Amino acid sequence: DALDPQEFLLKKDIWQINLSNHILDYCVSAKFTVLYLQL
Repeated sequence: DALDPQEFLLKKDIWQINLSNHILDYCVSAKFTVLYLQL
């Protein structure tokens, strides 16, 4: 069953969005951790 190129691109986009959200969450967490440790 061949993968539809459109579906593949959609999955790739979703994966990239999830990845950037994950990185963003990580950066925010790290920033709060640093602020917390500086108290």
